[in-house]
Amino acid sequence: MKNKLLPIWNKYYRRLITLSLILICFLSASTKVLKAGNSWSVGESGKLGDVKVPTKYGGQYWVMTRSTVFLLNPYYLTTMAQVDGQKKMIKEFENTIPAYGDDTVAIIPYDLRAYIKRHGFTNLSAVKRTDILDPSTQSITSKAKDMKAVLMMEESYEKSEDFKKGVYYDCLVKLSVNDLPKWKKLIIDQSKVANANIKCEKVWSYITKLDDKTSQFSVTKRIDEYLHIDELGINPNKLGDADLKDAAELRLRYMDLLMTIYTQIQGSTAEAKWKDVINKYAIGIFEKENDCNIAISAGFAARGWVDVNGNDKQVNIISGCEDFVERALCIDREYSLTNKTTADKIAAGLLKQGKGTTYYDRLLEALRLSVVKQSKSNEKVIRTYANTEGLWGSAIINRILRTKPIINGTNVSWKSGLWGADDDYIEYVYLKSKYYGTNLIPAYPLPLENPKAEGTLKVESTIAPGENPVEIKDRDVINDDPKLTIFINGKKDEKSWKFLLDSNKNFKVQVAFTRKPDTPDINVQTKKYISKAETIDKGLII
Repeated sequence: MKNKLLPIWNKYYRRLITLSLILICFLSASTKVLKAGNSWSVGESGKLGDVKVPTKYGGQYWVMTRSTVFLLNPYYLTTMAQVDGQKKMIKEFENTIPAYGDDTVAIIPYDLRAYIKRHGFTNLSAVKRTDILDPSTQSITSKAKDMKAVLMMEESYEKSEDFKKGVYYDCLVKLSVNDLPKWKKLIIDQSKVANANIKCEKVWSYITKLDDKTSQFSVTKRIDEYLHIDELGINPNKLGDADLKDAAELRLRYMDLLMTIYTQIQGSTAEAKWKDVINKYAIGIFEKENDCNIAISAGFAARGWVDVNGNDKQVNIISGCEDFVERALCIDREYSLTNKTTADKIAAGLLKQGKGTTYYDRLLEALRLSVVKQSKSNEKVIRTYANTEGLWGSAIINRILRTKPIINGTNVSWKSGLWGADDDYIEYVYLKSKYYGTNLIPAYPLPLENPKAEGTLKVESTIAPGENPVEIKDRDVINDDPKLTIFINGKKDEKSWKFLLDSNKNFKVQVAFTRKPDTPDINVQTKKYISKAETIDKGLII
């Protein structure tokens, strides 16, 4: 449609407002890139050591066999750019090991569950931080709402058809983009996905299944299988290269993955947070606030005695490895590796000193800084890691860490050689080489098409017809606020445009105003660009 102006403005205003170009700037899309073995999830699993547990359970404190527990946390990360997104997320996340708190979902793999059940250690309790920053504020809870977020894999399942297809994916595909926030109805309405709880357990039983031949887990690789990463071939560091259709599919598969977790934790303390996370992801994670990522950290199960109201009571606990270590070493809250701000500060300090930043480097520095601070303030602390007895004593912690810390005044160091056990539970999952304790399943901002659309404007003046014409050249301000209606003349694929408009709130619009050579009386610049991210009222876009 050509520009339309009221007659009052004559040739001056008509020639002044001549639209030459409208660019709606989305992230570019080009040819699809297929890459075999493409990794979406970040991190791998190490090989389990030989767990030396007393056969007749003569010891008072011990770590249960095959005791890796996977702790899932919804984790906040800045929404990354399309280029090098994975590299940037690893860089932002690499120093942190999330604490076991109320939002955590603990998954006990089948092998460990079978051990617990076989020996009658079924009365499990969760060790959680009540103050997420403070390692010393840990409570042992067996309340029903807390334990509903502890998922025990009762059966050992191989890869099922539901794993291959997805539990909720087929239903999500049938929903329009605007209806995705209604995802919970798919869980409530059992007719949509029959036996959803069992299907979700089968998925996570296979994801967390131990390979007895290699003594390794393949959690991140199997999550990538569930997301169909190889088939989609989307490179997390080149999201702009992804096909729009593949990106839309991946978005639904990631949402399906989140829903398989939520389905199993309804009624738990973690439910509210995970519900909020899925709601955010359903409406789009293209804003800055993105806590839809899944951080997986290492946990364990153990037996020991605790004091309950002056009486000793034997408990079977599950705990996060880092939570346990920081409590046993009396790490100060200002130096906790479970908090991103403090963990990054410790890593930055080590780099400034020209030192390494591996897990053991950062843990030792956190301990050193804690010792110095506590010494200056004459704070009385009892570090339990060297005690032979006690739930937070050496009998358990020497299975988590490779070697023992030595404290001499305010100097700290690692003792040479193994602590006494070849287990190193903190190392059973790792983000990258020697960055132990976590994996990451990122919710990257998915790629969108980049149709560079030329358009035209319809201009409607606020000045009523019939008024006397105004000589624009004699006025600095026209005192008019014309209504501009954009007509997109770009790609005719209605579905693609609908996906773009429904999936985003903000668009950047560039408008170039030019004057023609035959309007010498009007003094304007040759080109003037207006470019600002604004929320567009989709009702005005035709």
